[in-house]
Amino acid sequence: NATVSVLNCFLCLLTRQMAPKLSSPALAEDDSMCLTVQGSQSAADMGRFATGLSARSALSVDVPGEGSVCSASPGASPSASPSPHPDGTDSSSSDACSSVATPSSSSPSAPGRYTRKGGDGKTLLLTPWYPQGVGKRGLKLSGEIEALSAMLELTSEETAHRHMIRTMVQQTVAAVLPTATVKVFGSFAYGLSLPSSALDLVVEVSDASDVALVSEVLQNAQAAGMLVKNSVVQAECAFAKMHVASVGLDVNLSFAVGPSSVRKCVAHVRKQMEAYPAAKPVFAICRLLLQQARCGDAATSGLPSYALLCMILEFCATHADAHDVPKLLLAFMRKHAKGGSTLVVEDPLSAGNNLADGCRRLPQIRSVFVNSVKSLEKWMTTKQTGFRGRTPLSSVLSYTGLWTETRPGAVRFL
Repeated sequence: NATVSVLNCFLCLLTRQMAPKLSSPALAEDDSMCLTVQGSQSAADMGRFATGLSARSALSVDVPGEGSVCSASPGASPSASPSPHPDGTDSSSSDACSSVATPSSSSPSAPGRYTRKGGDGKTLLLTPWYPQGVGKRGLKLSGEIEALSAMLELTSEETAHRHMIRTMVQQTVAAVLPTATVKVFGSFAYGLSLPSSALDLVVEVSDASDVALVSEVLQNAQAAGMLVKNSVVQAECAFAKMHVASVGLDVNLSFAVGPSSVRKCVAHVRKQMEAYPAAKPVFAICRLLLQQARCGDAATSGLPSYALLCMILEFCATHADAHDVPKLLLAFMRKHAKGGSTLVVEDPLSAGNNLADGCRRLPQIRSVFVNSVKSLEKWMTTKQTGFRGRTPLSSVLSYTGLWTETRPGAVRFL
């Protein structure tokens, strides 16, 4: 029965393609067909089936319980550049289906479909940053970047949680090391923290002998409700990774003897961010792109976020359109989409220190930027105003984790 159903739909599609109305230059925006897979047909099989169909028709394949698998858009070809899938996996396939990133229906708060009809009957596209829907006609990359940036901003509650944890750590440390000081650094100190970002703290102790008491500090932290995942203690420094389950936040806790260099670092970055405010949304988008490709973490030989930030700030200082976010984003990705097999990012506060020294995923990073530029340029230049049923950023960003609601009417990234 499943085979007969598929063949019937295929014959209907062929009849549709041979109809006189398809001699027109293009289909209407809402002119699409939906094929529901029944029986034992797998999503992969139906994805290959959809890929073989004419790219002139818009076809979405729905697997019960799995959401949309593939959407072949006008102008898509087997050589279409790959984009991330909704489940967060990286697409290395060259089929037309690989250019689709859709929200995962496994997320309880993800909408069942990612388009809906507006009051005027026109189709509205649903994305995590446009949860109420947005019309595709007239949609600009600049406006979508603003919507994404607004969604990624920390709420007052999330900011308060981070200050609360910093106070908790200060009190825990003071019980063992009364003269120690706890300082905030990293993305939260720079004003660049994502809701999913860990909180970076450094404990400045007065003497190297104080480092020997780190184990006692961590025991107190554990008793205070901060789960210590792992720790490393050396002669004059130490590091611990903790998790605060009550607010769902990770904490990176470092120990250093004397005033830490992070003080100068925080002051430097804040000054640069004031000079180049467009760097903030560019950093957020590039960071998400590398995270979903598993290339944005130093722990997995990816590019550290601080190195990425320094690259963007350095680029802003020499780029003519440093205040135009879309142009800055595309120009930055074009520059780093090509190059050699090594990457040198000099620490602005320590000459000779390469911040990207441990990065071993440069080919994957360049590939991410290559495919992202191709997708965004295609969206902006094609006569069909880009991928059918897509917005500019949804052609490159995965939806995984972006559909989680933390308060009524709001969609947050967790």
